[in-house]
Amino acid sequence: ASSQEPVHAILLIDNSLSMAHWELNRTLLDLAKSRAAEVVDRLPRGSRISVLPACGPQSQFSNEPYRTRQDAVEAIAAIRQVDRRAGLPQMAALALEAQQAVPELPAKRVIVFGDQQELDWSASSLSALDELQDVQVVQLASPESKPSNAWVADLRLRDGVADVESNSTLLVTVAYEGEEPRRNVQVTLA
Repeated sequence: ASSQEPVHAILLIDNSLSMAHWELNRTLLDLAKSRAAEVVDRLPRGSRISVLPACGPQSQFSNEPYRTRQDAVEAIAAIRQVDRRAGLPQMAALALEAQQAVPELPAKRVIVFGDQQELDWSASSLSALDELQDVQVVQLASPESKPSNAWVADLRLRDGVADVESNSTLLVTVAYEGEEPRRNVQVTLA
């Protein structure tokens, strides 16, 4: 922190599946949580801390900021990976909602911890950050490493209806992004 005045720190931690990428004996999510805990330790006394997993689930966090560093660090440690995308507009909306939760602290600082995948951080989506006061981005993946990522992009019933008395056909689109093409990959849906 540049001053010793209390701030409302809003820590947005990307917990999407791409954060499972391993670098230096730990996942990117582990690194994000470690860096976020370091930030909490350096905040000025009297600061309030919102900890938001960028991809949810909402049952895992509260918009109410933490008053103690220990509570914030425990909330950071509890964040788990989910199979969802960390879209920048959704992250900005979460941060904006959190900013409004503490009107008594005018100094706001939003810190985003993630791998900033091109899909989520396109030039067209950057305007989502315009309404936020002070945004810092902590890039966790090295620029040389482009993690590959596969995900279920679409899932639907071919006929639109399923019942217990007949077979149903699911149409699934599995998307992949990475440096090298992958072929003959077995996919299991559970």
